Amino acid sequence: MKILIPTNFSKISIDALESAIEITKNVSNASFTLVHFVKADFNRLVHIGKDSSSNAVSDQCEQFLNSSKNLVNGKPLDMVLIEYTSSSELYKLLDSMASDLILMGTQEVERYENEKLIGENTKELIKNIHTPILCVRKKIETADFKKVVFATSLKGEQLEEFNLLEPLLKALNVVVEVLFVVTPEKFFTTDHATKLYEKALDN
Repeated sequence: MKILIPTNFSKISIDALESAIEITKNVSNASFTLVHFVKADFNRLVHIGKDSSSNAVSDQCEQFLNSSKNLVNGKPLDMVLIEYTSSSELYKLLDSMASDLILMGTQEVERYENEKLIGENTKELIKNIHTPILCVRKKIETADFKKVVFATSLKGEQLEEFNLLEPLLKALNVVVEVLFVVTPEKFFTTDHATKLYEKALDN
């Protein structure tokens, strides 16, 4: 199981890595890839410590990678620097890394009183990346949870997203509870929801 952890060398980045380690503590084949991305005049992946590329950014990446190796308890850890020309190219490069999960730290944004939102960068990644993304606002101290709530309409892409998550959910040995959120604008009956659920199980 390959997990990507975007990092900007901040504390929340370290919290995200430690959360990924905690979540996969019982997953024998877990591996972690730290990812740092910077705007450039070209698109490429630089494998830190393997590709011959030395500049201020790659040197900082290598220092961060080396300082993080003592956290992973012997599991594989590497780091990739993504240089990209546009947001769309960044999303393509992240998807090309073929990971099972992206786990990233996010800073909360308060739009209205008592309404906490994820940061804009996190929101854009969620909208544009096909890989499942788990966001954390602080380090997960223990991942001994038994249930995952999957909020969905069980249509189209959401079914594909669930299929992508299935290996992780099985590895974590958790019960999945499906949650339908019905709004006045997109109202449907319990009978309709049951039929959608049964159809999803058949797939």
